[in-house]
Amino acid sequence: MIEALKLLAPLTNDSVDFVRQGALIALSMVFIQITESQEPKVTTIKKLYTKMIEDKHEELLSRMGAILSQGIINAAGRNATISLTTRDGNLR
Repeated sequence: MIEALKLLAPLTNDSVDFVRQGALIALSMVFIQITESQEPKVTTIKKLYTKMIEDKHEELLSRMGAILSQGIINAAGRNATISLTTRDGNLR
C-alpha cells in the first residue's frame, strides 16, 4: 500500500491530464477500505479530491478523475470494496 502511494502520489501532479486522472482513480482503488485511523494520508487524499473538484481552473479530465475517485473511495458509505476477477472467475 505504501509502495503504491509512493508511486501514485507524484503522478497526481503530472503535466498530462490522462496521467493525473488515472493516478487519482488508482489512489481511490488502493485506499477504498483504508480508514483515516489506519493511514493518515487518506485525509490528505480526500482533501486533494475536494480541492481539484472545486478548482474551476483545473483541467476537465483531472476534475472528472477526482469526481470519480471521490465516488469510488466513499462507495456504499465506505462499506464496499473492489474485487477484480477474470471471465473465468480467477481473482486478480
